[in-house]
Amino acid sequence: MAQQNQSRNYNNSRGYELVPILRGRKTVNPVNHTDIYKKDVYTGTIKIKAKVVQPLSVTSGFWKNVQAKGSRYHEMLIYRDGQGRVVIPGSSIKGMLRHYVRVLSERTTNNYKDDDSGMPEAIFGSTSFRSRVRTSDMIYDQTLKELKIFQQYSGRPHGDNYKIYSCKKKEDRGQRREFFVEIVPAGSTLDFAVNVEGLRKNELGVLFLAMGVHPEHRFCVKFGRGKNIGMGSMTLEIVRFERDQGILGKEVYEGEKLRALINESVKEYFNFVGNRQALMTNLQILKKECGVDSRG
Repeated sequence: MAQQNQSRNYNNSRGYELVPILRGRKTVNPVNHTDIYKKDVYTGTIKIKAKVVQPLSVTSGFWKNVQAKGSRYHEMLIYRDGQGRVVIPGSSIKGMLRHYVRVLSERTTNNYKDDDSGMPEAIFGSTSFRSRVRTSDMIYDQTLKELKIFQQYSGRPHGDNYKIYSCKKKEDRGQRREFFVEIVPAGSTLDFAVNVEGLRKNELGVLFLAMGVHPEHRFCVKFGRGKNIGMGSMTLEIVRFERDQGILGKEVYEGEKLRALINESVKEYFNFVGNRQALMTNLQILKKECGVDSRG
């Protein structure tokens, strides 16, 4: 039994790094719904282009049996719509963004390990708060490929930590059952939108930072199956922000104006954070494990 337990220590060289949960005391209260069109508050639609860097697979939980080289395997299936197109659910994208906001923001209470207080709760909601972010699905209408992978074990971080999946390190296969997954191949491009409602500039800043779109803090986000075995990394690029100003109409951010908004918002967030040094440490680990050349 001891041998089995030792072999299942999934927190040793498993394709991810552990980063500390940041702690602070600055509370974040959501903007009142009646104030979402005020001058210093941002409401509107962020349009994003995602480039798949490593094979992407967000499976539905369903599978079919396939034969390969005389053996029978399961093939995990991707979501599809009524037209047969691949659908990557917006709820999954939103969960990914929430994770990166957790990693890059401070918890304001110490009640329990899965505490989402602070920015994650204020932006993405909780039992008591409505989310101020909504994410569209991603649609892929090209031919999928198949990839044989092995079963992974999630492994929960020990102590006061979050996981950061690496684009470089991989979990060892060991004696694991193999199965097939449908994948969106590397090099593919997908589009989606994030609708924000009543975000302050510092809240918009942490969201931009979590997307890896700031020119000095670029990194791939990891998403879907196989994150610890060389799958699931994407680069995000904001191409347009359509700000809704209520009766004043829309204000469009593109090009230099958009870049200025990203820079100003992230700067505002850095000024808000209590322990900036701890934040920068987590950010440096993200860039080390999944960094992107800002010129790319």
